[in-house]
Parts: sequence; C-alpha cells; structure tokens
Amino acid sequence: MTQQRRRIDLVMDPSFTETLDSVPLEELRSRRAILDELDTELSYYRRILHGRLDLLDFELRRRNGTETRSLIEALPEILSDTPSGRTSNPLDMERPLELPELAGEGRRPVDAALADDFLAHLPTLADDDLAEIRESLSST
Repeated sequence: MTQQRRRIDLVMDPSFTETLDSVPLEELRSRRAILDELDTELSYYRRILHGRLDLLDFELRRRNGTETRSLIEALPEILSDTPSGRTSNPLDMERPLELPELAGEGRRPVDAALADDFLAHLPTLADDDLAEIRESLSST
C-alpha cells in the first residue's frame, strides 16, 4: 500500500483490501484496528454533525417565528439523544461513506460545521446563509 496521510485515504485505497488473502495475520489485525478506530471517529463526527443540524433547524424556526423559545431554553431538548425524530441506533443511520469534495478554502461544509466556533457565529449568519449551510450539510 502507498503511504497516505489520512486514515480515510488509506482505507479507501483499493490496495487496502485487494491482498487480504495474502496479508500476514498481524497486518490484518492492524488493518482491522484502523477500521475500528475510523468507525468510532466517523460515528462521533456524525453525532456532532446531527447536533449542529438540529441547532441550525432550531435557529431557522426561531427566525421564521414558529419557535418562540430562546436557544438556551431549548438546548436540553435540542441536544437530547433523539432530537428531530432521529434514532440513536447507529444501524438506522448508516449511509455509504461518500466524503464531499473540498470546497472553497480547502474546507468541506461539514468541516466548517464541526469547527469549534460554529455556535458563536450562528446568530450572526444571514437567513440565506443558514438555509444554504443546512442544505449542504443535510446532503453530506
């Protein structure tokens, strides 16, 4: 296998699985460990992303007048285990692994939503920007 910088690039490379029948057991275990770690990491990011989508949805509802509570009042409900009818069962949320191409300044929309300053900028975003971000993230 060629050396890749990101684990996702490593496992998406066809050579990661092409020669499994001839890979030594120790290497096979190492590859499985990489996949387990990556699965845990992607599940974590998916949960964060769903939380951010729920926050965006709330802000859009607040701005159009269908939500009268403040973000602070609604936060426990927004961040609960099953907001917006989502299930906490990971099997119900499985999707094929398709990462969007890098957009703009080398960042995917999902990277911007996972950034630490996302919530700080939420109230300052224009309505059109909120809707655009929401659309782009829901299709990720």
